[in-house]
Amino acid sequence: MPDVAAILSRVRAQGADIVLADGRMTLAGGAKLSIEARAYITEHRAAIAAYLQEQLDDAIDERAAIIEFEAGAPREWAEQFARILYMRRPAGVSDLDWTWFVSKCGRIIDDAMNTLGLKLGNHFIRRGFARLDKFNRYEWVPK
Repeated sequence: MPDVAAILSRVRAQGADIVLADGRMTLAGGAKLSIEARAYITEHRAAIAAYLQEQLDDAIDERAAIIEFEAGAPREWAEQFARILYMRRPAGVSDLDWTWFVSKCGRIIDDAMNTLGLKLGNHFIRRGFARLDKFNRYEWVPK
């Protein structure tokens, strides 16, 4: 079994990246890699995809836990919203429209928690907004 973390580190050191989006693995900047490196990646595609999917699942679980704890949202809602935060913007949807949609999803949870009077401890959910993080993924930022 190849050391996938080491493979990704070497690929990124050469200015390329391997990403998993919508269940598909994509090599970004693949022209910067040698033919041998691209062949090695292709040979170990399944292991790399499984590793990236596991990392994505962990990130979504962590984000859902933050939403559940900080916002007091039901776990099911938090998981769905976390998945939306990690989704790629659909084709044909502008950045502005996608940001609006993600922000609206967060506000729906905010409003539902406030309307229902649900809270976590002594803290009611606070309003917030969506923003891009350093990995170009959306995150919910409470105000």
